[in-house]
Amino acid sequence: RARANLARHFSPNVVDQLATDDEPFGPVRRQDIAVLFADIVGFTHYSEDNPAEAVFELLRQFHRRMEQVVFDHQGTVDNYIGDCIMATFGVPQSSHDDATRAIKCAEA
Repeated sequence: RARANLARHFSPNVVDQLATDDEPFGPVRRQDIAVLFADIVGFTHYSEDNPAEAVFELLRQFHRRMEQVVFDHQGTVDNYIGDCIMATFGVPQSSHDDATRAIKCAEA
């Protein structure tokens, strides 16, 4: 169950690290990461003109699709804010290609 809860926000490789390491994030430190925000253009207008059930179904589909794209690029889902998803690249371990993966994720 713990792995399933972690898998809702973290890519599979990070889930493995979090589930097996005693201190997966290590000591407090400062590091560079890439942050991606993506949302649905025209969502406010859509939500005003459609029934709540349709709005929530759209959000569920969007979150599922975006989550998969983020994970495909070894990112982490940090937060959902309505129709916005916030993803980070370089957490818990930074890499030389974090920004590149974030850009490729945005393109996907």
